Amino acid sequence: MTTRQRVNFAAGNIASLQPATAGQNTTITGNGFPVPNAGYYIPITLNPGYYGANNSSGPEIAYITSGGTSTVANVTRYVETTTQTASGTNVPWVAGALVSDFDVSNLTSTGTLTLSNGFSTNSGVITGGSNALKFTGAYATINGLYALNSAYGAFQQQVTAGAGSTPFPLSTVSGSYVSISNYTISTTASAVANIAINLTASGSYLVVGQLAISNAGASTYTATLWLSTSGTATQTNAPIASEVTVPANSIITIPMNGLVITTGSATLTLYGQSSTGAGTSLSIAGGIGSTGATLNNIVVTRIV
Repeated sequence: MTTRQRVNFAAGNIASLQPATAGQNTTITGNGFPVPNAGYYIPITLNPGYYGANNSSGPEIAYITSGGTSTVANVTRYVETTTQTASGTNVPWVAGALVSDFDVSNLTSTGTLTLSNGFSTNSGVITGGSNALKFTGAYATINGLYALNSAYGAFQQQVTAGAGSTPFPLSTVSGSYVSISNYTISTTASAVANIAINLTASGSYLVVGQLAISNAGASTYTATLWLSTSGTATQTNAPIASEVTVPANSIITIPMNGLVITTGSATLTLYGQSSTGAGTSLSIAGGIGSTGATLNNIVVTRIV
């Protein structure tokens, strides 16, 4: 007996009914009894009387449980905080709506409530084991870990990423460069500038950055820049790379964005190579003007 089963217009009479104790399981004989499916129950009211009647024997709520027939019903008597028990001969019964029918767990025949037009609450709890969603003021808490501020969309509690238990984000490291000097991008592949970022552990790292490329020559040249790991770890995805064509006597900024996945601690190093004939014309640009504005910056965040 786990789920409420509904029936329409069920009613009848009981030939003879004895008083019951709370939760007593017994059989009653009468007519018109519906027979619940296995594992279901049907609440009925014994001797319901009528509005305003002085009914000294009842009404009483009982559950018809599975089994039985239309003339002999298996019942659990005196349930749902009934205040008195019914008894007598030729006792009427009906299957009507009860207070418990308006609880969420009994609103549908399956015990699952589906809301097609959304759900709103100022304060309340939706139960569901480990998937419980709790609303408290302006926050929604999921599984007791994730707190979402409905006004700002910001997580207020510790959030875990992936299968680990390390708080997200684990760490954010950055590398920046500014100088009155430029660092040449050689025509052979090699490390350039001094941008090298330590990745402290294995994981997935989100890289967001930019580099300023200067061309001091009289011709247009091309440069390729990439970020790749060095050390004992293996980078399991391709390096983050950008290619730029720089007109003569100009500076162009290129993005260095992507995902780096490592199998252990590593160093994320900037490499570069310029086109044939560039010589020393192409370089990572330093500061500009007396303020030495920072043109190059790379921020790395571990996300898993």
